[in-house]
Amino acid sequence: MKIHPAVKEDVGAVRKSQNDVQAMVNRIVTEVHGDEDGRSTWMDRQATYYRRRYAREFRNVDWPWPGANDIVMPTIDLTIDKLKAVLARVIFTRPMVTFKATNPDSHSRTQTAEIFYDWLINEGMPDFKNQLLVMLDSVLQHGYGMVKVFWDYRTRNVTRVLNRSDLPREFRDLVPDVEQRLANSPIPVNTGILTEQLKARIKEDFQTNAKERKRLISQKYGLDPEEPKDKEAIERIFRFFRDGKERVVYKTREVIANNPRAVALDPQDVIVPRTTLALEDAARVTHKIFLSESALRSRAKDQGWSKKAVDLVLDSRRSEADDRKRSLARTTFDRDRDEREGVHEFDKTDLIEIWEHYTRMDIDNDGVDELVVMVIHPGTNTLLKDIREVPFQHGELPFVQVKFEVNDHRFYSSRGVPEKIDDIDKEMTKRHRNKLNNMDMMVPTFTYRFASEINPDTINFIPGEMYPVLQPDDIRPLDVPDRTIPDEREENILLTWVERYLGGFDAIASQANISEARTATEVNALQRSASEILAYRTEVIQMGLKKIYGLIWSLWNQWGPEEIHIQVTGEEMRRLTKEEIRGKFDIIPVGTITNTDPEIERQRALQVLDVVSRLAAQPEVLGVKWEVDLGQALANWLEKTSILEASSVIRERDQREIAQIQQQQQQRVARRQAIEDNVPMSARDAQEVIREVKREAPNKGSQRLTGVS
Repeated sequence: MKIHPAVKEDVGAVRKSQNDVQAMVNRIVTEVHGDEDGRSTWMDRQATYYRRRYAREFRNVDWPWPGANDIVMPTIDLTIDKLKAVLARVIFTRPMVTFKATNPDSHSRTQTAEIFYDWLINEGMPDFKNQLLVMLDSVLQHGYGMVKVFWDYRTRNVTRVLNRSDLPREFRDLVPDVEQRLANSPIPVNTGILTEQLKARIKEDFQTNAKERKRLISQKYGLDPEEPKDKEAIERIFRFFRDGKERVVYKTREVIANNPRAVALDPQDVIVPRTTLALEDAARVTHKIFLSESALRSRAKDQGWSKKAVDLVLDSRRSEADDRKRSLARTTFDRDRDEREGVHEFDKTDLIEIWEHYTRMDIDNDGVDELVVMVIHPGTNTLLKDIREVPFQHGELPFVQVKFEVNDHRFYSSRGVPEKIDDIDKEMTKRHRNKLNNMDMMVPTFTYRFASEINPDTINFIPGEMYPVLQPDDIRPLDVPDRTIPDEREENILLTWVERYLGGFDAIASQANISEARTATEVNALQRSASEILAYRTEVIQMGLKKIYGLIWSLWNQWGPEEIHIQVTGEEMRRLTKEEIRGKFDIIPVGTITNTDPEIERQRALQVLDVVSRLAAQPEVLGVKWEVDLGQALANWLEKTSILEASSVIRERDQREIAQIQQQQQQRVARRQAIEDNVPMSARDAQEVIREVKREAPNKGSQRLTGVS
């Protein structure tokens, strides 16, 4: 059946009476509404910081005069973009993770598992990198990001058309060609009766092996005989082959996703009690999901939701007018987003709000609470799926909280960039506005002598213009001193503080951004300090990603196919079985600040190349135990310098070329040894050896082989 693997592995639902279940759902809905109310201040603060980031606050000022400059400096947005670029470079290394076996049985599979996992998160999960970028933005904006790791199983209804001319070669032979059979018939065919008889004979022959032919059809076109639509499609295609038709149209439910997936969630859509410390210890976790009507019906098919309950939700939705539900689904945060994006009349109430609710209860009366999941429609307090224990073998919540800082155990304690540089951001805007206003005041302004009979309403300042006066002081420019320099200096100091506070290099790299002159040693010390802060922040984020990587691996081992074909760049397609990669591993993120800075990497590769070159020139230093690969060191340096340049000047030989070169080297060694041993050889081979030795050491080679030449 085409259905989520968790439904196939159904371990059974929690058995309670209908009244008990309804009472439980009512209580849960009330508790979750209370959890939302408990975080209302946090939600309002996040909406404010969102407006601040996108310069939608502090506009239309009337001080120091109406119409004064109201620019809002993008300090928050700039800082987030810079940090996101650095963190993305740290995360998206290749490979992104390394495997360390945690038991002896897994040790031999470590390299294969690592290669497969690199393929999985880069090619097998197409939107994984995009989701991590969205998560990074949430971490920097709100102080933490939420990622949900689950097995993504989705289908869609499609209509397919098979034409006889488009069939694969191995299937084309299955379609009987009546005209060809008639032409090859030894008996002349002059009547339609014989034609019909031959067609009937062909159908009988085709029908004799119907079971095997249907199996091939099912396998070739991805059709499931247990799926009603697919069963009908198999019959249609079978008749298409049997009757020799030109085309057939059939409908099927196509599987468009069947793999692990990590999705970055909006923090406002994950609700926990306000007293929550670590996410895994939360009394309850509720994930708000917003689905269209078609998506809701598809979930019912793919994930085993109650069709009756889904119909009830859809019927009630068409006539409901629940003000509380509307206010919950339409937050200030949503309205701010719509306004910034220029999207009007967008409302989450156009979608259907569903809750995935995770909590703990004793479902088997053994005195121990198990982690269970419920699917609830809060608008009607309807349970859409039986209460079940979470299907994951890892036994954990499918959510991971990735924090920007670790300053407390509390769930909402981590602060984002807007909250951390709140005062600096305000002061930056204030200083810059003050500078621009002072520049406006420096535009020539004139005074006129009251008794000069000059009417100021009739005079406009124009450069090069002549103004009639009776006395030289009838019109006099007002001298306004330049007060912009202190403001500009203060802006640079504030930028330096942002870099030093959050970690970075740009602002402190220049003496102009520092409040007082610094020596080179002091500047280097500031850079190291900023680098250490940034390294700490990346370490905190990698701690969260480590959990994500572990959940993905667990899901693949639970529900992944028994075999899969992968292709690593530069290599041929290879087949892997689950047994070859199964094991227990500690999955460790690779990227750090020190190993992802391009300039540092280039310098390090150049240093290695220099050392290897010296060693290659003095092989006696290495002894008989060690050897160096100068070509690999050169390739590494070129790749760090420029991948495009590297690919244009150096190429990695394939296995066939390597084998051929090794064979030639063995032949040369054998010929030289033959000369040393005075073994007779042809003049051609002897001349070849002489040329080789002369190329290596011209003078020495000539003296050594004089007798031979």
